[in-house]
Amino acid sequence: MPPQPQTLVEDIHHPMWLSVTQQGEYLCVYRSVLVHDNDPRLEPVNRVLNNNPHRIITALTGDDPDMMFGEALITVYRIGVQVDQAAS
Repeated sequence: MPPQPQTLVEDIHHPMWLSVTQQGEYLCVYRSVLVHDNDPRLEPVNRVLNNNPHRIITALTGDDPDMMFGEALITVYRIGVQVDQAAS
């Protein structure tokens, strides 16, 4: 059995603004479009992404009345996989 991926970031929840969860090697970032990449609330995510190879699996924007400004961005990263490895 392969080793289980370690938890690289604890879950983050800021209602109406940001939700971050890790499921194995996948990191899901769900945020209001008002939360920019340099937002301090994303610092733990940015630290993981800066220190680990990763690939964006999906990045979508859509309406969500429960998020600030009524719009959300979801980004799913696969951690530990470089872009050229993702196809295999």
